[in-house]
Amino acid sequence: MGLTGRGGGMSAATPSLQRVTTMGGGLSDREHKTLQLEAVRFKHAGVKVGRIRELFGESETRYYARLDALLDEPAAVAAYPAVVRRLIRLRQARRVARSGAYSGVNG
Repeated sequence: MGLTGRGGGMSAATPSLQRVTTMGGGLSDREHKTLQLEAVRFKHAGVKVGRIRELFGESETRYYARLDALLDEPAAVAAYPAVVRRLIRLRQARRVARSGAYSGVNG
């Protein structure tokens, strides 16, 4: 089943799995599928967790560790620039928020 399976939780702008075979860039099929999944906007968080388990057969924690490493790969930026840049911005914002929380700053 492709990334568009089990509708309801994803937007109409779901990327096609055909992109996996047409875009080279040194990424594996698994890496392409990971970035395609990140391009999808889910209405409910539980749907995404289910898709992670269905597509990759791994825990959410392992998936996000793998995604974090993938964001630092130049091939990922080249193949999916908007998605990767958005995810890097979100990662940086989380790091800043955490550093503020640990520095004793009360909000």
